[in-house]
Amino acid sequence: MRPQWFGPKRFGVGVGPRSWEGWAVIAVLVAVAIGVKWLSLPPGWAPGIRIACLPVLAAIVALTYREDEPHSKT
Repeated sequence: MRPQWFGPKRFGVGVGPRSWEGWAVIAVLVAVAIGVKWLSLPPGWAPGIRIACLPVLAAIVALTYREDEPHSKT
């Protein structure tokens, strides 16, 4: 069985990286966000760039949702 990339946090709500692959996904997300911020394009291009970043964010949300295990109720 392959290791999970993301798993439930020990404290708080949500998931966090559990393996180097999970940390790599987070690094890609941060690199994309920084790259979009640093792009010096005309002001009219901003909505298009934001829309172009949505698939990256959606993929990461889907990946973390798939990797998340429901908490056991005790």
